[in-house]
Amino acid sequence: MRVRDWIVVGLMMNGLPMAMFLHWLVVGY
Repeated sequence: MRVRDWIVVGLMMNGLPMAMFLHWLVVGY
């Protein structure tokens, strides 16, 4: 994989839990 691909994967891995957490906050209230 290229460096750019690893960066995209890293952003997806880091962004997915945060997106789920924000979605949970919105649904929770």
